[in-house]
Parts: sequence; structure tokens; C-alpha cells
Amino acid sequence: MHNLISYLKKYKDTFFSDMPLTEVDRAILVQLTYLNFEKTNCRAFVQVNQLINQEKLLVDGNYSPRRNKRLLRLLASSKRFSGLEIGEVESVLTEDMQYCSMTFRIDQTYFICFRGTDLSISGWKEDMCLGIYPSIPSHKKGLEYTEKIMSQYIGEYEVLGHSKGGNVALYAAIHLPVHHQNKLRSIYDFDGPGFNSDILEQEEYKRLEQRHFKYIPQDDVVGLLLNHTKNYVVVRSRSIGFLQHDLLYWKIENMKFKRTKETSVLSRVFSKTIADWLSSLTYQEKVDCFLMFDDFCKKANLTNLNQFRRSTFRSIKDMIYSCIKLSFRQKKLFTILFFRLVKYYLKASMGWFFFRKYA
Repeated sequence: MHNLISYLKKYKDTFFSDMPLTEVDRAILVQLTYLNFEKTNCRAFVQVNQLINQEKLLVDGNYSPRRNKRLLRLLASSKRFSGLEIGEVESVLTEDMQYCSMTFRIDQTYFICFRGTDLSISGWKEDMCLGIYPSIPSHKKGLEYTEKIMSQYIGEYEVLGHSKGGNVALYAAIHLPVHHQNKLRSIYDFDGPGFNSDILEQEEYKRLEQRHFKYIPQDDVVGLLLNHTKNYVVVRSRSIGFLQHDLLYWKIENMKFKRTKETSVLSRVFSKTIADWLSSLTYQEKVDCFLMFDDFCKKANLTNLNQFRRSTFRSIKDMIYSCIKLSFRQKKLFTILFFRLVKYYLKASMGWFFFRKYA
């Protein structure tokens, strides 16, 4: 099997009573978080297969609209997911926060899921804040949401997410009151970045460590950012480089993600480069870098990455204009940080070369 879609094709008529929920099933739920359920009436729980007539609305503006549409159609027609319900969808998009959560229900198990970074500039800005501050706005929102669901419904619970969603899921789980933590069955973190703090060294995380399952692709960069757990599963992917971050490319074998022993040379070099580069930045440099990105986006009238896909003469002109209009100080900062990044990349690359040659 190649991916989530081929897995669902093969097992769509296999009931959970015959084959219990797998890690791949959970990844399918997480992939569904990127669909626009917030644009439908999903406050109360409703069966997902009843929303198939709104598929155009659900996939509009997604990263992979055609593949998400295929996944949705297969899921809606499957016996395996025929009882899958979705509810309590919450979404917030402001200048400083891109957040979306939803809960899937299968029998009496509640899967509290968080969306990763979407195509909005707000989402990418919030991602940058992960490397500056101990917490981001989505963390607080995710914790409030998780507590609400666990207080409101009776059953078993899991928290799940991909990319920033995996980070939010783990943050929420760690900061839950102990009585809620005790009810939490597991945390599934699909290539979520780490934290800009020592949160994983604290007792609150140690109580959950055995229930935290993290997966990263072979060419991973995102999941190894910042302070992260050293216990993770490395997954093979059909793509290369940063594109491996997409769950729809992850390979599947025998009802599980296809494992490999370690990350690739590309992943290790880039992870070392980014880690050293981030460590070299002062707090003020990080803040200035964020402000420069924010200033660039505002001058270029950028609000969504889809604007790059539909690059028109005017949008290209706006981006060139915004680069020109950056202050001398911002241009100098960009140059310094860029060449510092190149220096650490060359250092990491040469370090790996000499290690391989003389080990």
C-alpha cells in the first residue's frame, strides 16, 4: 500500500470489531482536520458521511484538494468509518493565531484533534513564535478546548494532531489537570515540532510519556525542531525533503506506517543546521526576524500562501515592492542571519562528510 488513500480502499469494509483502530486510522482522522468543517454545521455531532454533499466546500483552499476529496469520498462510503461522527468544531483566525479543533467520536471514544498550519500567513507567523516564546495563542485555546470536551462527554479520550496540531495536542495533554490526564488513553503526534522550553523535562510530561506516540518522516525537519522527545518512530515516505511532512505521502505496510531505523542524512544535516542557527540567535534577533516577516507580508498584501500559487503580475510586483521597502536595518539583519544560516549548513555538511570518511 502506498498511502492513506490506498489503505482506506483496502480496509474500508473491515469493521473495527474485526480490526481494531490502528495508527493509520488515527492519521486519517488527523488528515480530516484540514477539511473546512468549520464552514458546516458541526457544533453538534453529525456523521461524517452525511457531509459528502458539501465536499467542494470542505476541500476548497486545502493543500491537496483532489487527494482530500478522494479520501473524504472513500471514508463516506466505507463500512469501517460508517459510524464516525464529528462535532464541537471550533476555529479562530486572527492576525496572531490560526487555530482549529474538532472531535471525532467512534462508539464512546472521543478523538480530540487539532489542525496543523494551514495556508494562512497567520499560521506561519504563529509557527515562528514557537521558536521565540514558551507558548503560543493556540496552546491556551487547545488546552481550554480539551478540558471542555473531557468535562462534557463521558467515554475514553485521545488527543491527536499533525504538525503544529501535534504540538498543540501534546501541550494540552501536559497541562491538563491530573484527573483529566488519568482519563487520557494516548497522544498521537504526527510530525509536530518541539517546544522553546524544558516542558518535556517536567513531571507533568513524565506522567504521560508512555502514552505519547510520535511519528516523523525519514527526511524530517519539522518534528525535530526545538526541544522534542527522543522517542519517535521514523516513517518512510514516497516524497523527498520537506514534502515528506505531508501525511498523504507516508508509506504503509501491514496496517502500519512503514518503518526505517533512522532519519536520512538530509534530515540530520538540516536539523543540525536549524538547531545551531536558532541557538545562535538572541531573543531580540528572533523578535526582529518575526517583525521583518510580518512587515514584508503586510507590504506585499499577503494573507494566504495560495497567493503564491496564483501569482499575478500585481502580486509579484507587491512582493518586489515590499522587499525594496524594508528598512536598511531589516535588510542588514536579513543578510546577517542568512549568511549565518549558510555557515551552519556548511559546518553541518562538512561535519557529516568527515564523520563518514574517517569514522
